[in-house]
Parts: sequence; C-alpha cells; structure tokens
Amino acid sequence: MLEYPGTPEHQRLLRAITERYAADERVLAVAVFGSLGRGTWDPYSDLDLDVVTIDGLTLDVPEEVRRLCASIGEEPAVVVPDRDDAADVVLASLMGFSIRYHPLATTSPNIVDSLVVLAGRIDRAAIVEAGLANRRARSPDMADLVGACVRHAVNVDVSLHRRRFWLAYLVLHEAREGVLRIFASSRGAQRPYHGLEAADQALKTCVGRTLPRHDLPSLQRALLALLDLLEHDLAALSAGQAHLTEAQRTIVAQLRARQAALDLDS
Repeated sequence: MLEYPGTPEHQRLLRAITERYAADERVLAVAVFGSLGRGTWDPYSDLDLDVVTIDGLTLDVPEEVRRLCASIGEEPAVVVPDRDDAADVVLASLMGFSIRYHPLATTSPNIVDSLVVLAGRIDRAAIVEAGLANRRARSPDMADLVGACVRHAVNVDVSLHRRRFWLAYLVLHEAREGVLRIFASSRGAQRPYHGLEAADQALKTCVGRTLPRHDLPSLQRALLALLDLLEHDLAALSAGQAHLTEAQRTIVAQLRARQAALDLDS
C-alpha cells in the first residue's frame, strides 16, 4: 500500500486528490514533487502536484480546481491561474497547493528529480523520460548571467540618480536574483533561493548586504554591496566558473564613481 508523504494533513489531502482522479478517464497519472517528493517537507510545505492527462484535453483549470476542491470537501479561498494549464490554490485551512494538468509530452524537466507517482496508468519512468526530453541542451551561459547582473546594476544606478526608489528597488531585486542564478547554476541547483540556503555564512552575508531598507541611501549602499560582490566574490559565488571581463570591471568602477558623487541624504 502506498505511503503518502508529509504530515497527516498532507497525507489526507494527497489521498483525497488521488482517489478523486484514480478512476478519471482523462487522467493518466497523479504525482507529487518538490519537498514532499524529496522527503524534505515540514508542516508548512505546500503540495506540488502534477496531473498527466490524455492528449488533446482542454480544461478550464480554475473551474477544474474548484470542482476538485468541492469533491474532496475543501474550500478554496484563493485560486490563482498560472499560465493556461496550472493554478495555485490556498485552502481555507491555509494549506496551499499548486497543480498542473498537461499531456505526457509536455512534462516539465524541473519536476523529475523529486517526482513520486501516487496513482495512474503510466509509471514514473515514463514521466521522467518525457520530462528529460524537454530539458535544455545546455545550462545557462555563465557569461550571459554575469552580463545581465552588470546591466541591472547600471539600471539601478540610473534609477538612483533619478531618485526613483521603487524602480531602483525592483531592478536591484532582479540583479540580486541574477546573482543567485549564478550561484545555483554553478552548483546544479534548480531554485536559486533554495540553493542559497546551502551556501556558507560568509557568502550569505555578502548577498545579505544587497538587501535595502525603505530609503534611497539604503538602496545606494545595497547597490555598492552588489558591486563589491561582483568585483570581489564572484569566484566564490560561482565555484570559479564566472568572472568579470575587463570591460565589465571598467563599468563597475564607473558606477562606483557615479555613486560616490551622488548624495542621496540631502
């Protein structure tokens, strides 16, 4: 008998959803992935669900999710569509789940490592094979990731000179996410923010300095910390796989000079 992963509440929901779709002729398999699939869940973990359907099926996913919740006796407080084939759901109990409905051929490669098939007419091997077929031929180009970070840094500089706090905040966030993508890519991690949890404290501290408060001077300090990271800590961040070109180092030096001349305290 299948042992459902997670807390008793996770298990109860997984069992109910699986039983709801077990005899559904539209469904080839119901699977869970993510922290429950890996066995790294905690009581706050959402359910990451993958439903493989027959080819040619067209679904109104929000309506399908509402019918699913009604059939298992749950109240969906929030249903947020995600593209055309998925939705994120928050139940009245605060338990959340994401669910995607798709034909086998469009299986995401990002789910296969943690995939656990709960029920269905096809097995895990078939779903994994389909997912791996959709995996990109090459990993993200490290030089492109570094270049994007430098470009974002330039845009933050421009926004600070214009004293546009929220735009600077947004672009700085994108630059920081780019830094984390470099870290994740260099270590084979799929999710940048999860990957950073495995970093040593010194590296976390470097990234943490790029977090601003709600004022322009704080944003300026965060940008300078980002420039420090790119200039001095990129090798550690990327396990030696990324570096600034000489032209990019010149850009970083110019940004420092421009920020030194910019007084945001007045």
